[in-house]
Amino acid sequence: MKVLIFSVSNYDRDGRLRALVNIFCHIGEVSVITKYTPNSNLLRSDVNYYELTFINCLRLFKYFFNYMRRTSNLDFILIDNRKAAFFALLFYPIIRHRIVIYDMREFYLCEKYNSFRNKIGTYFESCFINLADLVLCANQQRARLAEVQHDLKAKPIPIENNRQIGGDVASMVKLDGVEEFKKIILAGSQDKERINFVSTDGFSIERRTLEIIEVCWQFPKKINLFIFGKNQQKAHKYIADHGLKNVVHLGSVDGNVLGELLGLMDVGFVVYSSHDLNNKYCASGKIYEFIHLGIPVVTSDNMPLRKITHNAGIGVTNKNIRAGVEEIIDNLEQYKARCLEFSKEMEVGRFELTSAEVILSKSREVKR
Repeated sequence: MKVLIFSVSNYDRDGRLRALVNIFCHIGEVSVITKYTPNSNLLRSDVNYYELTFINCLRLFKYFFNYMRRTSNLDFILIDNRKAAFFALLFYPIIRHRIVIYDMREFYLCEKYNSFRNKIGTYFESCFINLADLVLCANQQRARLAEVQHDLKAKPIPIENNRQIGGDVASMVKLDGVEEFKKIILAGSQDKERINFVSTDGFSIERRTLEIIEVCWQFPKKINLFIFGKNQQKAHKYIADHGLKNVVHLGSVDGNVLGELLGLMDVGFVVYSSHDLNNKYCASGKIYEFIHLGIPVVTSDNMPLRKITHNAGIGVTNKNIRAGVEEIIDNLEQYKARCLEFSKEMEVGRFELTSAEVILSKSREVKR
Protein backbone atom coordinates (compact mmCIF):
# COMPACT_ATOMS: atom_id res chain seq x y z
CA MET A 1 0.00 0.00 0.00
CA LYS A 2 1.25 3.50 -0.84
CA VAL A 3 0.65 6.82 0.93
CA LEU A 4 1.30 10.33 -0.41
CA ILE A 5 1.28 13.17 2.14
CA PHE A 6 1.02 16.73 0.87
CA SER A 7 1.82 19.58 3.26
CA VAL A 8 2.98 23.18 2.96
CA SER A 9 4.28 23.16 6.53
CA ASN A 10 7.94 23.06 7.54
CA TYR A 11 8.72 19.44 8.36
CA ASP A 12 11.58 20.37 10.69
CA ARG A 13 9.30 22.43 12.95
CA ASP A 14 5.97 20.68 12.55
CA GLY A 15 5.54 17.99 15.19
CA ARG A 16 2.11 16.87 14.02
CA LEU A 17 3.29 16.39 10.44
CA ARG A 18 6.18 14.22 11.60
CA ALA A 19 3.81 12.24 13.84
CA LEU A 20 1.42 11.64 10.92
CA VAL A 21 4.33 10.38 8.83
CA ASN A 22 5.19 7.93 11.62
CA ILE A 23 1.58 6.73 11.80
CA PHE A 24 1.21 6.20 8.05
CA CYS A 25 4.53 4.35 7.89
CA HIS A 26 2.64 1.58 9.72
CA ILE A 27 0.18 1.51 6.80
CA GLY A 28 2.43 1.50 3.76
CA GLU A 29 5.22 3.11 1.74
CA VAL A 30 5.15 6.85 2.47
CA SER A 31 6.10 9.77 0.22
CA VAL A 32 5.94 13.35 1.51
CA ILE A 33 5.74 16.62 -0.38
CA THR A 34 6.70 19.37 2.05
CA LYS A 35 9.26 22.01 3.02
CA TYR A 36 12.26 20.55 4.84
CA THR A 37 15.99 20.89 5.38
CA PRO A 38 17.98 18.36 3.33
CA ASN A 39 20.04 16.00 5.53
CA SER A 40 17.98 16.97 8.58
CA ASN A 41 18.27 14.51 11.47
CA LEU A 42 14.46 14.44 11.59
CA LEU A 43 14.07 12.84 8.15
CA ARG A 44 13.22 9.12 8.12
CA SER A 45 15.38 6.91 5.94
CA ASP A 46 12.36 4.81 4.89
CA VAL A 47 10.32 7.78 3.60
CA ASN A 48 10.55 9.46 0.18
CA TYR A 49 10.74 13.25 0.54
CA TYR A 50 9.99 15.72 -2.24
CA GLU A 51 10.93 19.31 -1.47
CA LEU A 52 8.18 21.89 -1.88
CA THR A 53 9.52 25.22 -3.14
CA PHE A 54 8.05 28.08 -5.13
CA ILE A 55 10.15 27.12 -8.15
CA ASN A 56 8.93 23.52 -8.35
CA CYS A 57 5.25 24.18 -7.56
CA LEU A 58 4.27 23.75 -11.21
CA ARG A 59 5.97 20.35 -11.26
CA LEU A 60 3.57 19.15 -8.57
CA PHE A 61 0.90 18.38 -11.17
CA LYS A 62 3.33 16.04 -12.91
CA TYR A 63 4.22 14.45 -9.56
CA PHE A 64 0.54 13.81 -8.77
CA PHE A 65 -0.06 12.35 -12.24
CA ASN A 66 2.90 9.99 -11.79
CA TYR A 67 1.66 8.98 -8.35
CA MET A 68 -1.74 8.15 -9.79
CA ARG A 69 -0.17 5.96 -12.46
CA ARG A 70 1.86 4.02 -9.89
CA THR A 71 -0.97 3.43 -7.44
CA SER A 72 -4.42 1.85 -7.12
CA ASN A 73 -7.73 3.06 -5.72
CA LEU A 74 -6.84 1.38 -2.41
CA ASP A 75 -3.89 3.74 -1.83
CA PHE A 76 -3.96 6.95 0.21
CA ILE A 77 -3.45 10.66 -0.32
CA LEU A 78 -3.30 12.74 2.86
CA ILE A 79 -3.83 16.50 2.60
CA ASP A 80 -2.31 18.15 5.65
CA ASN A 81 -4.27 21.10 7.01
CA ARG A 82 -6.09 24.07 5.51
CA LYS A 83 -2.89 25.64 4.17
CA ALA A 84 -2.80 22.80 1.66
CA ALA A 85 -6.57 22.83 1.00
CA PHE A 86 -6.32 25.31 -1.90
CA PHE A 87 -3.88 23.06 -3.78
CA ALA A 88 -5.98 20.03 -2.89
CA LEU A 89 -9.00 21.59 -4.57
CA LEU A 90 -6.96 22.10 -7.75
CA PHE A 91 -5.69 18.52 -7.65
CA TYR A 92 -8.99 16.92 -6.66
CA PRO A 93 -10.04 15.86 -10.21
CA ILE A 94 -6.73 13.98 -10.34
CA ILE A 95 -6.65 12.48 -6.83
CA ARG A 96 -10.33 11.69 -6.22
CA HIS A 97 -9.90 8.09 -7.39
CA ARG A 98 -7.67 7.39 -4.39
CA ILE A 99 -8.66 7.34 -0.70
CA VAL A 100 -8.38 11.03 0.14
CA ILE A 101 -7.76 11.88 3.79
CA TYR A 102 -7.80 15.39 5.20
CA ASP A 103 -6.06 16.34 8.46
CA MET A 104 -8.12 19.07 10.12
CA ARG A 105 -5.52 19.87 12.74
CA GLU A 106 -7.06 23.26 13.57
CA PHE A 107 -10.66 24.32 14.02
CA TYR A 108 -11.53 27.75 12.64
CA LEU A 109 -14.80 29.12 11.36
CA CYS A 110 -15.24 32.34 9.38
CA GLU A 111 -15.99 34.26 12.56
CA LYS A 112 -15.84 38.02 12.83
CA TYR A 113 -12.73 37.97 15.01
CA ASN A 114 -10.84 35.67 12.64
CA SER A 115 -8.09 37.33 10.55
CA PHE A 116 -8.60 37.82 6.80
CA ARG A 117 -5.79 35.34 6.10
CA ASN A 118 -7.44 32.76 8.34
CA LYS A 119 -10.79 33.35 6.68
CA ILE A 120 -9.31 32.54 3.26
CA GLY A 121 -7.75 29.32 4.55
CA THR A 122 -10.95 28.40 6.38
CA TYR A 123 -13.01 28.99 3.23
CA PHE A 124 -10.85 26.65 1.13
CA GLU A 125 -10.92 24.10 3.95
CA SER A 126 -14.73 24.22 4.09
CA CYS A 127 -14.85 23.64 0.33
CA PHE A 128 -12.48 20.68 0.41
CA ILE A 129 -13.32 18.89 3.65
CA ASN A 130 -16.65 17.54 2.38
CA LEU A 131 -14.84 15.99 -0.59
CA ALA A 132 -12.46 13.98 1.58
CA ASP A 133 -13.21 10.31 2.19
CA LEU A 134 -11.86 10.49 5.74
CA VAL A 135 -11.14 13.41 8.07
CA LEU A 136 -8.67 13.38 10.95
CA CYS A 137 -9.09 15.75 13.91
CA ALA A 138 -6.63 16.52 16.69
CA ASN A 139 -8.91 15.60 19.59
CA GLN A 140 -12.37 14.24 20.39
CA GLN A 141 -13.90 17.67 21.01
CA ARG A 142 -12.89 18.94 17.58
CA ALA A 143 -14.06 15.71 15.95
CA ARG A 144 -17.54 16.24 17.40
CA LEU A 145 -17.57 19.87 16.24
CA ALA A 146 -16.44 18.90 12.73
CA GLU A 147 -19.23 16.36 12.48
CA VAL A 148 -21.79 19.02 13.39
CA GLN A 149 -20.39 21.84 11.27
CA HIS A 150 -19.63 19.94 8.05
CA ASP A 151 -21.39 17.47 5.78
CA LEU A 152 -18.70 14.80 5.99
CA LYS A 153 -18.68 11.50 4.14
CA ALA A 154 -17.74 9.62 7.32
CA LYS A 155 -17.46 10.23 11.05
CA PRO A 156 -14.16 12.06 11.73
CA ILE A 157 -11.31 10.18 13.38
CA PRO A 158 -9.69 11.80 16.45
CA ILE A 159 -5.90 11.46 16.39
CA GLU A 160 -4.47 13.11 19.50
CA ASN A 161 -1.16 14.98 19.31
CA ASN A 162 0.54 12.31 21.40
CA ARG A 163 4.13 12.66 20.26
CA GLN A 164 7.70 12.90 21.47
CA ILE A 165 10.20 15.59 20.66
CA GLY A 166 13.88 15.08 19.99
CA GLY A 167 14.09 11.37 20.53
CA ASP A 168 17.05 9.03 20.17
CA VAL A 169 18.38 10.60 16.98
CA ALA A 170 18.93 13.92 18.76
CA SER A 171 21.13 12.30 21.40
CA MET A 172 23.26 10.39 18.89
CA VAL A 173 24.44 13.32 16.78
CA LYS A 174 26.06 16.67 17.44
CA LEU A 175 23.44 19.33 16.85
CA ASP A 176 24.40 22.82 15.73
CA GLY A 177 23.98 25.46 18.41
CA VAL A 178 23.01 23.13 21.25
CA GLU A 179 26.11 23.75 23.36
CA GLU A 180 25.76 27.53 23.13
CA PHE A 181 22.13 27.34 24.21
CA LYS A 182 23.05 25.01 27.05
CA LYS A 183 25.64 27.48 28.34
CA ILE A 184 23.00 30.21 28.51
CA ILE A 185 20.51 27.96 30.28
CA LEU A 186 23.08 26.56 32.74
CA ALA A 187 24.34 30.07 33.52
CA GLY A 188 20.83 31.00 34.62
CA SER A 189 20.50 27.78 36.58
CA GLN A 190 23.59 28.07 38.81
CA ASP A 191 21.35 28.60 41.81
CA LYS A 192 20.15 25.03 42.35
CA GLU A 193 17.19 26.29 44.36
CA ARG A 194 15.68 27.81 41.21
CA ILE A 195 13.24 25.86 39.06
CA ASN A 196 13.50 26.12 35.27
CA PHE A 197 10.11 26.87 33.68
CA VAL A 198 9.76 26.85 29.89
CA SER A 199 7.32 28.12 27.28
CA THR A 200 7.68 27.06 23.64
CA ASP A 201 5.00 29.42 22.30
CA GLY A 202 7.21 32.43 21.62
CA PHE A 203 6.24 35.96 22.62
CA SER A 204 2.53 35.83 21.89
CA ILE A 205 -0.49 37.73 23.18
CA GLU A 206 -2.76 34.86 22.08
CA ARG A 207 -0.72 32.40 24.16
CA ARG A 208 -0.76 34.82 27.10
CA THR A 209 3.02 35.21 27.26
CA LEU A 210 2.82 38.51 29.14
CA GLU A 211 0.80 36.84 31.90
CA ILE A 212 3.35 34.03 32.13
CA ILE A 213 6.26 36.51 32.32
CA GLU A 214 4.47 38.63 34.92
CA VAL A 215 3.91 35.59 37.14
CA CYS A 216 7.50 34.37 36.80
CA TRP A 217 9.11 37.70 37.62
CA GLN A 218 7.23 37.62 40.93
CA PHE A 219 9.44 34.63 41.91
CA PRO A 220 12.93 35.96 41.05
CA LYS A 221 14.66 33.72 43.58
CA LYS A 222 12.65 30.58 42.79
CA ILE A 223 12.06 30.56 39.02
CA ASN A 224 13.90 30.95 35.73
CA LEU A 225 11.70 31.30 32.65
CA PHE A 226 13.10 30.26 29.28
CA ILE A 227 11.05 31.04 26.16
CA PHE A 228 11.43 29.46 22.71
CA GLY A 229 9.61 30.56 19.58
CA LYS A 230 8.79 33.65 17.56
CA ASN A 231 9.18 37.40 18.20
CA GLN A 232 12.53 37.24 19.98
CA GLN A 233 13.35 40.93 19.37
CA LYS A 234 10.02 42.09 20.84
CA ALA A 235 10.64 39.87 23.85
CA HIS A 236 14.17 41.20 24.34
CA LYS A 237 12.86 44.77 24.33
CA TYR A 238 10.12 43.93 26.81
CA ILE A 239 12.58 42.11 29.10
CA ALA A 240 15.07 45.00 28.96
CA ASP A 241 12.41 47.69 29.50
CA HIS A 242 11.20 45.91 32.64
CA GLY A 243 14.64 44.94 33.94
CA LEU A 244 13.81 41.25 34.18
CA LYS A 245 16.71 39.07 35.31
CA ASN A 246 15.07 35.66 35.41
CA VAL A 247 13.43 35.65 31.95
CA VAL A 248 15.29 34.71 28.72
CA HIS A 249 13.94 34.38 25.16
CA LEU A 250 16.13 31.98 23.14
CA GLY A 251 14.38 32.32 19.77
CA SER A 252 13.13 29.63 17.37
CA VAL A 253 14.96 26.31 17.09
CA ASP A 254 14.33 23.08 15.20
CA GLY A 255 12.59 20.19 16.91
CA ASN A 256 15.69 18.08 17.50
CA VAL A 257 17.54 20.99 19.13
CA LEU A 258 14.51 21.84 21.27
CA GLY A 259 14.28 18.23 22.39
CA GLU A 260 17.83 18.38 23.76
CA LEU A 261 17.32 21.71 25.53
CA LEU A 262 14.05 20.70 27.16
CA GLY A 263 16.05 18.11 29.05
CA LEU A 264 17.29 21.00 31.22
CA MET A 265 13.77 22.13 32.14
CA ASP A 266 11.60 21.30 35.15
CA VAL A 267 8.11 22.64 34.32
CA GLY A 268 6.37 23.56 31.06
CA PHE A 269 3.69 26.16 30.39
CA VAL A 270 0.82 25.17 28.08
CA VAL A 271 -1.42 28.20 27.95
CA TYR A 272 -4.13 29.12 25.44
CA SER A 273 -6.78 31.80 25.17
CA SER A 274 -10.47 30.92 24.72
CA HIS A 275 -11.57 33.58 22.24
CA ASP A 276 -12.23 31.14 19.37
CA LEU A 277 -13.03 27.45 18.96
CA ASN A 278 -9.51 26.59 17.85
CA ASN A 279 -8.08 27.81 21.15
CA LYS A 280 -11.02 26.91 23.37
CA TYR A 281 -10.76 23.27 22.25
CA CYS A 282 -6.99 23.35 21.88
CA ALA A 283 -5.21 20.17 20.81
CA SER A 284 -1.79 20.70 22.31
CA GLY A 285 1.09 18.54 21.19
CA LYS A 286 3.34 20.45 23.56
CA ILE A 287 1.68 18.93 26.62
CA TYR A 288 2.56 15.43 25.37
CA GLU A 289 6.09 16.50 24.43
CA PHE A 290 6.62 17.76 27.96
CA ILE A 291 5.08 14.68 29.58
CA HIS A 292 7.25 12.24 27.61
CA LEU A 293 10.33 14.14 28.84
CA GLY A 294 9.16 13.88 32.45
CA ILE A 295 8.26 17.58 32.59
CA PRO A 296 5.01 18.42 34.44
CA VAL A 297 2.89 21.31 33.20
CA VAL A 298 0.99 24.39 34.28
CA THR A 299 -1.94 24.92 31.90
CA SER A 300 -4.78 27.31 31.24
CA ASP A 301 -8.31 26.20 32.02
CA ASN A 302 -9.21 24.90 28.54
CA MET A 303 -11.29 21.73 28.67
CA PRO A 304 -8.91 19.39 26.72
CA LEU A 305 -5.97 20.47 28.90
CA ARG A 306 -7.99 20.19 32.09
CA LYS A 307 -9.07 16.69 31.09
CA ILE A 308 -5.46 15.51 30.72
CA THR A 309 -4.10 17.11 33.90
CA HIS A 310 -7.04 16.02 36.07
CA ASN A 311 -7.24 12.46 34.72
CA ALA A 312 -3.50 11.82 34.54
CA GLY A 313 -2.18 13.97 37.41
CA ILE A 314 0.72 15.27 35.32
CA GLY A 315 0.35 18.93 36.18
CA VAL A 316 -1.91 21.75 37.29
CA THR A 317 -4.77 23.42 35.41
CA ASN A 318 -5.91 26.69 36.93
CA LYS A 319 -7.56 29.87 35.66
CA ASN A 320 -5.05 31.70 37.85
CA ILE A 321 -1.59 30.97 36.43
CA ARG A 322 0.15 32.18 39.59
CA ALA A 323 -1.86 29.73 41.71
CA GLY A 324 -0.92 26.94 39.31
CA VAL A 325 2.77 27.85 39.56
CA GLU A 326 2.65 27.89 43.37
CA GLU A 327 0.97 24.49 43.48
CA ILE A 328 3.43 22.82 41.14
CA ILE A 329 6.43 24.28 42.99
CA ASP A 330 5.13 22.76 46.24
CA ASN A 331 4.58 19.30 44.69
CA LEU A 332 7.13 19.20 41.86
CA GLU A 333 8.67 15.79 42.50
CA GLN A 334 5.25 14.16 42.79
CA TYR A 335 4.19 15.58 39.43
CA LYS A 336 7.48 14.57 37.78
CA ALA A 337 7.03 10.98 38.95
CA ARG A 338 3.48 10.87 37.59
CA CYS A 339 4.70 12.16 34.19
CA LEU A 340 7.04 9.20 33.88
CA GLU A 341 4.21 6.80 34.73
CA PHE A 342 1.80 8.42 32.27
CA SER A 343 4.43 8.42 29.53
CA LYS A 344 4.64 4.63 29.79
CA GLU A 345 0.84 4.37 29.69
CA MET A 346 0.73 6.56 26.53
CA GLU A 347 3.79 5.03 24.84
CA VAL A 348 4.11 6.76 21.46
CA GLY A 349 5.00 3.73 19.34
CA ARG A 350 1.96 1.81 20.56
CA PHE A 351 -0.23 4.88 20.04
CA GLU A 352 0.99 5.31 16.45
CA LEU A 353 0.34 1.65 15.64
CA THR A 354 -3.18 1.80 17.14
CA SER A 355 -3.94 5.01 15.21
CA ALA A 356 -2.77 3.39 11.97
CA GLU A 357 -5.01 0.39 12.60
CA VAL A 358 -8.03 2.66 13.16
CA ILE A 359 -7.36 4.62 9.95
CA LEU A 360 -6.87 1.43 7.96
CA SER A 361 -10.08 -0.06 9.35
CA LYS A 362 -12.09 3.09 8.50
CA SER A 363 -10.59 3.20 5.00
CA ARG A 364 -12.10 -0.20 4.26
CA GLU A 365 -15.53 1.32 4.78
CA VAL A 366 -14.98 4.00 2.13
CA LYS A 367 -17.42 3.64 -0.76
CA ARG A 368 -15.81 4.09 -4.17
